[in-house]
Amino acid sequence: MANIESILAKLDWRLEWLNALSPSDFSRAGMAIGMYPGMGDAASEVYRILVDHLRDGHPEEFIEGLKEFMSTMQVADSNRVVDLILVSIDRDLDQCEIRRIELADSLDGSTVADDDYPDLDYALMGIEESSDNRLDWFHLLPFADVDQDDPCWEPEVEPSTPVAKATPHYEIPDRTGVVKLFSGEDLGRVAHSGEMYRDEVATRRYAKVIDALVESGPYRNFGFLPEAIAGLAALAEELPNFGHVIDHIKESVNLALLCQVPLTITPILLLGDPGIGKSYFVKRIQEILGVPSHQLQFDNLQLGSVLAGAEPIWSTSQPGIVFEALISGSHISPIISLDEIDKAGHSYGHGDPLSPLHTLLEPETARHFGDACIPLPIDASHIFWIATANGLGRLDASLVSRFNVFTVPTPTPEERRLITSSIASTLIGAYAGIEIDEAVLDGVGELPPRIQRQMLISSVARAKWLGCDRVSVEHLAEVLGRSRLGKHGGNGLGFQLAR
Repeated sequence: MANIESILAKLDWRLEWLNALSPSDFSRAGMAIGMYPGMGDAASEVYRILVDHLRDGHPEEFIEGLKEFMSTMQVADSNRVVDLILVSIDRDLDQCEIRRIELADSLDGSTVADDDYPDLDYALMGIEESSDNRLDWFHLLPFADVDQDDPCWEPEVEPSTPVAKATPHYEIPDRTGVVKLFSGEDLGRVAHSGEMYRDEVATRRYAKVIDALVESGPYRNFGFLPEAIAGLAALAEELPNFGHVIDHIKESVNLALLCQVPLTITPILLLGDPGIGKSYFVKRIQEILGVPSHQLQFDNLQLGSVLAGAEPIWSTSQPGIVFEALISGSHISPIISLDEIDKAGHSYGHGDPLSPLHTLLEPETARHFGDACIPLPIDASHIFWIATANGLGRLDASLVSRFNVFTVPTPTPEERRLITSSIASTLIGAYAGIEIDEAVLDGVGELPPRIQRQMLISSVARAKWLGCDRVSVEHLAEVLGRSRLGKHGGNGLGFQLAR
């Protein structure tokens, strides 16, 4: 249920959007609550007037001022965005009133008029009963166990100790740790264009997206987990052959953290032989940074619309992964991994699935990216792109130039052992009570990291199936014997089991 702080969380950008989409009506409503005509930024001035009531400790004046503003904001020719904002604010105000009445009922069993207990507006903050800022409601109510008609009765309050009234504290939204993904003016324009589509499915899709955006707002976070730098340093020990890539990421993330700005990092393209751990590396980066992640497999992908959407002329048209990642997520820098882009196929009539990357990987053009299905300009310039490929031969040179290309070497024997130990530690942590013999680690140490992981997981499963908590070389041998490696000669890869 809405309270003052939940209204505050969305009020600044709601006012900004109303002013952008209906400036004359907004100005009239602003003057009704004390805004001087001709103010440069009417939305900021209305917001200041309302929030000053809270800073002065008058939540009831904040509510009444917002009600007055809303009652004056009669928009004759609005679009869907304006209508949704007005309805949403009215609903929040109604819920605040319901909350006040319900609290009064819970306090003394009867509905209380506004003037009886003005401090009931304190409840609109959503302050919990245990909060230090909460008023002692008992002292605001009549004493139920005392005959107050007795002329000799007096409340037991020492004259020398005045009862101080707590000053409520409101969390005014701080936008220093967020960035704006899109503008309300653009959203209003897109909403209006969506209403003109003749296709009913497309119209409903537009309406659903607009509804969600009016609710979530334009701001997205850009921070990372506090332990991100330490996690990247640990990853360099876990995957030593990726050390030069990790250094590049670590320095970029550190710069963003120190300067409190969104991440700016050149898209990364990882080159290397199959099975050396490129996909696993991407997965670990996603976990360490703690941001949303999305993956596209290009080995069987032919549609360019999967990145940038398809025009809403078909009932099956959908927004692309870039739009979905930013609109549905809370972070401005989601990781989008493009796996095996050198295997992307071309299809007649659908174009090159990699073609949208020419726009998306350039910061200037990505800053105003528009999905073909929902053409709302959004800032896609802070996406963290990580692509993998086995070679550059099939990739367009102009596309490759947009990446920072890293060649990931095949691990040395010493690095393989470190990787094997890291994989084993992960499995031991994931499956409680499991132990893995050193001989098993020696046995898989010559295999590529991907195959190591497969063999170790299968060996753990085999051991548990047989009721064992310790994985031995016998379990590994059984797994190997029924695998492709065993059938085609694992020893040809340098795979040897200690017997």
